[in-house]
Amino acid sequence: MRHVYLLLLLAGPLWAQTYQDARTELQRGNYSEAAEAFADLVKNQKDVVASSIGLSLSLQAEGKYDEALVALQKSDDPEILGQRAELLFLRGRWDDAEKTADAALKKNDRHFRARWVLGQLARDRGNWAKAKEDFRWFVKAYKPSENYSPEDLLLIGQAAAEYARYNQLSDQFKVILGLYSDALRADKLFWQAEYRKAELLLEKHNKAEAAIAIERALLINPQSAEVKTLKARAQFNRMETKDVERITLEALDINPAYLEALLLRADLYLVATQWKDVTKTIELLRAVNPRYEPALAVLAAAQIYQRKPEAVEKLVLEVEGFNPRPYGFYTGLAERLDLLVHKEEAEKFYKKAIALEPKLPAAITGLAMLIMRLGDEDQAHELLEQAFVADPFNLQVSNSIKVLNHLKKYQTEKLPGFVFRYDPKNDKILAKFIKKALEELHAEYSAKFEFTPKTKYVVELFNRHEMFSGRLTSMPDLPTYGAVVGTNLAMLSPRDKDRFTGGRPFNWKRIVRHETVHLFNLEQTKNRVPRWFTEGLAVSLEGLAPPPNWDGILARRLAENKVFNLDTIQIAYLRFDSQDQLLAYFQGYLYVEYLMKNYGGDKAIVKLLNAYGAGQDTDAALKEHLGIDKAEFEKGYRQSLEERVKDVKVAGLRKSRTLKALKDANAQNPGDVDTAAELAEEYSRLSKFADAERLVNEVLRTRPNHPLASYVKASLMLREKRVEDAEGVLKASVNADASEPKAVRLLFELQKQMKKTDDAAATLEKGRVADPTNVKYLKDLMTIYLQTKNKDKLVDLLKVVTQFEFDDLDSRKFLCKYYFEKKDYVQAEKYARMCLDIAVDDADVQNWFLESLLEQNKEEEWQTYKKLFEIE
Repeated sequence: MRHVYLLLLLAGPLWAQTYQDARTELQRGNYSEAAEAFADLVKNQKDVVASSIGLSLSLQAEGKYDEALVALQKSDDPEILGQRAELLFLRGRWDDAEKTADAALKKNDRHFRARWVLGQLARDRGNWAKAKEDFRWFVKAYKPSENYSPEDLLLIGQAAAEYARYNQLSDQFKVILGLYSDALRADKLFWQAEYRKAELLLEKHNKAEAAIAIERALLINPQSAEVKTLKARAQFNRMETKDVERITLEALDINPAYLEALLLRADLYLVATQWKDVTKTIELLRAVNPRYEPALAVLAAAQIYQRKPEAVEKLVLEVEGFNPRPYGFYTGLAERLDLLVHKEEAEKFYKKAIALEPKLPAAITGLAMLIMRLGDEDQAHELLEQAFVADPFNLQVSNSIKVLNHLKKYQTEKLPGFVFRYDPKNDKILAKFIKKALEELHAEYSAKFEFTPKTKYVVELFNRHEMFSGRLTSMPDLPTYGAVVGTNLAMLSPRDKDRFTGGRPFNWKRIVRHETVHLFNLEQTKNRVPRWFTEGLAVSLEGLAPPPNWDGILARRLAENKVFNLDTIQIAYLRFDSQDQLLAYFQGYLYVEYLMKNYGGDKAIVKLLNAYGAGQDTDAALKEHLGIDKAEFEKGYRQSLEERVKDVKVAGLRKSRTLKALKDANAQNPGDVDTAAELAEEYSRLSKFADAERLVNEVLRTRPNHPLASYVKASLMLREKRVEDAEGVLKASVNADASEPKAVRLLFELQKQMKKTDDAAATLEKGRVADPTNVKYLKDLMTIYLQTKNKDKLVDLLKVVTQFEFDDLDSRKFLCKYYFEKKDYVQAEKYARMCLDIAVDDADVQNWFLESLLEQNKEEEWQTYKKLFEIE
């Protein structure tokens, strides 16, 4: 079989060039231009078949499915019929798709696309026996000696992958990847081959090679909604969600009706428990394809979470009405319930899927992962071995088996409320401290939440980050130190020396306190506690004050009207390593503070936890148990945020404006020196130095030492290497007003280069007074006072720093030694305890701590800790 566009190359050279130009536009992602070119070709009767297909594909790429279908209704050529059948299948019009595919096969019984559509229809109707034969047809039809179009090679690969999955022919996946490579060799613009390659590699959890394929596809077509969505999905599956929203929105800007992008958006809303947004997105999906099972799985998971059994039953009946063996629906539902930590329900649906199609590996693997996270290693190992036989190329499976084998070396101990596992060779002393902390926390949290857990929580302390991450995600690169999944708390040992930590210690006690809150909250609420509430409680119970820069961020976001409320905060927790995520943790903490201060302290917390456990949402819980509706609660909370930051100084706070906006504002009010200074800075950034110089001089004539204008003026001087002049301008400005961080920073860097250490310190001190939430000033001052050996000033700084730098061992250790040498044993003990929260096996700290206890006649504690340290 030869694809139509190859046959067209046999036509005259003018036509070939014209068609290729249009197709190149399509493959490069210039969809509007491609559609226009193909439409002209159809209009001018330049082979209606190929041009109609090109026009349809161009329209489909932008989500114009109805127009795309119209473009395929002008011919009954088998190529047209095959494309039409695929589009009808995409829209969920199965009967029409089947009739159209059959019509194509009557004209050409070796029509690959028509057969591919029929195979998908059989699969999605639950007729796997027929689907298997339909997909097997491609395997038998393929002859390596023949020449195939890239499109046909892609279809052969996709069909072979379906056949291999069902028959557990794992050795075929390398062959399939080879087919995709052959397709790309045949056409260097055929990004679809890289896309399908990446899709298959991600199925096997081969992140590294998949990422390469994705980037190669985007180099060819940076406007592919398919590839962008796959990239975002890969990040979502690894819970690296910082860029998922952004990339998904980019895909939907290109194709607002693309099913996979809408599905990913629905999944984001699902894990953020934003039910209205889930429903709205699923409605959009169903308007495109009402039979799209992954979307129905998301909807069912949301309904189960919200305890809507009648709606779930109705939806299941709907799915089983068009697919009596909905393996994909039940597997997808189980996966999403697993994400929502509904382990019992997830297990039920995984088993239901396995009963329907026991040969397919996805549900077996999913169930194995779930059982593994719940701590039943024996059952998980058995399931993983089954999954490995079915799919030995799946890195998630092989990695999980490695983790379970690794755990066999660990020691297991039973504590009140916990099962604790650790490596005695690596963490013997630390394990004693964690066991002590867990026993204390069980009593503390049981009292605080008025709830005694029935579950024995599994706590595992891993000696290597690779194994810790593998325990939670079955992949080696989870970017954190501790996490809870269901009833399992996994954490990394501070003694881990792999590249993730770089040998830097971290606060193990904070992690234990924080994550144990989640264990209690999840069980008490039957896994329905909102993320903002449990994270707020966890942060409040860490025992450490929020860093001052958090207040600075809050003040800035309030000024910009960009703080979160209860409807928007949930998804922010998924934006890893972003300011949004940090603010979400802080606002969750402040929600808990506000609740306790205004609605009854710990009793308010208990009431809400029990309400969530009874199935109520936040709106109902606030109304029934705290006597306030959600809108009024949010109003009071917002006022409390404003009150918190009313006296917070935030330097350099101003709205970002475009060059045009700044020029317009300056023209309307040329006397506004602040706008003029901002415009001068923008001119300087754009290398319009003459304009910047003119404006900044005008500002400084009107207002000498204007902070931002002085910064711009000094920057222009530095371009001319006038270092001393620049320092003079900045120094005069900072001495008068240190509220511009850029001016303070530049002056500090200059004075540091000029070896004016005392002046540099004075500059930072001024900046610190003007901008107390800027922790960078503190850290730079610490460095200077260390260099100058100004111990008294350093001590004052370190006492502030240790209040919010959770993992800073060096500062705590310095203070411990400082007070020990001053014979202030109360303070020495205080900072020694803080050190032990990070490094229990530090010999110096142990010594200072024990000696301080003895000096205070705390012999009983001295004996206890001496035993914990295993000191004779």
